[in-house]
Amino acid sequence: MPARDGNRATSRIVRFGLCGTAFVLFLVVGATLTSARAASPSIPVLPPIAPRAPTPAPEAVAPPYEAQIERLAELMGTLAYLRRLCGESDAGEWHDKMTGLLEAEAKTNDRKLRLAGSYNQGFGGYQLTHRTCTAASQAVIKRSLSEGERLAHELSMGFDGD
Repeated sequence: MPARDGNRATSRIVRFGLCGTAFVLFLVVGATLTSARAASPSIPVLPPIAPRAPTPAPEAVAPPYEAQIERLAELMGTLAYLRRLCGESDAGEWHDKMTGLLEAEAKTNDRKLRLAGSYNQGFGGYQLTHRTCTAASQAVIKRSLSEGERLAHELSMGFDGD
């Protein structure tokens, strides 16, 4: 309800409610600071904030082989864990191969995170269920090597840019 003294500012504050009050307070504080700067030159005037550089856009369209390459990364994680668990000498090579895959394929941070997440899923999934090398571990290794070989062949033959 408007104030009875006829003061326009008072009647507007009441009509605008809390949002209007915040706006009026902003104006009053701004006017006070401007007056204080004019009266005292020792108050520093800060430069305007520069706009940030635009961040690169995430990949608009995933490559047509995205599902295969993510599965390949998952298989590499599986092999990195299980080959080490079973004492195979090539266990460390799977991590190195994944690093090479990331360098070759992960052109954006989003893609790098997806591929690394697939690798970690393969590694961590078997880490939860396989504590010692068993016949089942050896069977998973054999299947993973076979599927990984097939995927690598498909990827090199079907998506070579031709």
